[in-house]
This record gives sequence, C-alpha cells and structure tokens, in this order.
Amino acid sequence: AVQSSQKGIQLDSCADSIFEDLKIKASYESGFPVHTTSIGIEINALSTVTTSKNNLFRNIEITGFSYGMSSKWDIQNNKFEDFIFDTLANGIVFGEGIVLGGQGQSVGPTHNTISNSLFKDIDRKGIWINAGQYNTSQNNQYTGVGNLGGTSANATYSILHFDDLYNESKDDYFERLNELSYGTEFIGDAFIPIIEGNSFSESGFNCNVSVGEVPSPVTVFKLPADS
Repeated sequence: AVQSSQKGIQLDSCADSIFEDLKIKASYESGFPVHTTSIGIEINALSTVTTSKNNLFRNIEITGFSYGMSSKWDIQNNKFEDFIFDTLANGIVFGEGIVLGGQGQSVGPTHNTISNSLFKDIDRKGIWINAGQYNTSQNNQYTGVGNLGGTSANATYSILHFDDLYNESKDDYFERLNELSYGTEFIGDAFIPIIEGNSFSESGFNCNVSVGEVPSPVTVFKLPADS
C-alpha cells in the first residue's frame, strides 16, 4: 500500500458547528513514514479572534493517517467525544510547527476536551501538546499506543506528551500501566512514561498486586519516570 499525503477534512475558522457520525479513512499502515500533510482532521484559524471555536465533534472514526487530528492555531473550546483513532502514526497533535506570537498563534489550542474515545494501535503518541493550555483528556482508552506497532515490550514513545502547562489527564485507561507496572509478562521490560512533561493527572483505576514470601527478591510493581 502507498500512504496518502492528503487531508480528510480541513476546517478554517469554523465556529459553533456540529460534526458527527463520520468515518475518515486513508492508507497509513504501521511503520510507514510520517507525512505532515496526512491528517484526518486539520483545524485552522485566520486569527485569534476569527478562530475555530465552540465546535462539537462526536462519533467519528479516523483511520490510516500520519495524524488523526492536528492544529497549530488558537482554537478554543472544542469538544471531541466518542472518537475511534485507529492505525495512525500520531493520534492528536496540538502546536507542532507553531510560530508563537504570530497571527492566530498567540498560545496554540486552549480549553479543548477529548473524552470517551478509543486510541488504538497508534505508532507514536496518543496526544502530543507542543503548545496549548487547559486541554483535557478524559475517560479515554489507550491501547497499543507508542509501541511502533509492537506490544508494551516495544514501548518507545510516551502516550500523552504535554510540553505546555496546565493540560491534564482525568480517569484515562492506559494498557501500558497494567502491563508494565505489574503484569507478569512484561515486568522485566523498560517502563517508558505514560505521561511525559508538564501535566496534572488523576487515575480512576486501582491496581491489585499480591505479595508473599519468596526465597529471593522479585519485582512485583514498577512506576515510570521520564528522566
């Protein structure tokens, strides 16, 4: 297969709109090179005032792009609900290539929420916010993310990466946490961070680890560090 370098949907200064019940599909497969123009949904702005804001995106499946969704503009107060991001190089990327201080690029995407969505088989990062604040990942599931098409033993990239301040993860499920923290199959493998950079995170899930008397020390639980 040959990867398409085209965009699925490009929105320029779109406000107060609803996009729902869509399937956006291209031909990216795991291991393909990343094309900066291969984007499922690109969201742009003419200026900070004339921007893409107050939109609702719901029940959308994006498959086979280098970027599931991307914006480097001052988009605001958009809600992304019930998505499936599947077989992508990157899930959502905010702020890559931004010229801070430029027209429509004073801070990057702000006050956007991604919720109740599935990120599945993403080669690199599930969400990367290079620039933009007060964005939230909430009640999302991340499986097979950051492993370059392999298992958690091949973990290479963080799942969420927040370079900017005041972004958060709330009640997200990470397959990597279960498998690399206390799963017996991968307990000896390196624990690449789940969340990298500046973030607030709040887990809604508990772990249960059984311990007992053994003749020699064994690892039963691990936590990651990004340095």
